Amino acid sequence: MLADCLPDGMTMAQAAIRWILDQPSAHTICIGAKNIEDYRSASAAAEMSALDTTIRAALELWVKALI
Repeated sequence: MLADCLPDGMTMAQAAIRWILDQPSAHTICIGAKNIEDYRSASAAAEMSALDTTIRAALELWVKALI
């Protein structure tokens, strides 16, 4: 499962945000939040360092499988 590849404490939503921000062509992202905790979690993802290459590769395989 994809969630098993994530570092401890990182949510799937945070991984998705970080993956988008790690793309060379992405300079910003619009975040939708249902409540303040969702917003804080998304904001924390923007502050995290770039995803590890292993995690990035797993996410990219998952995205390609959807297409």
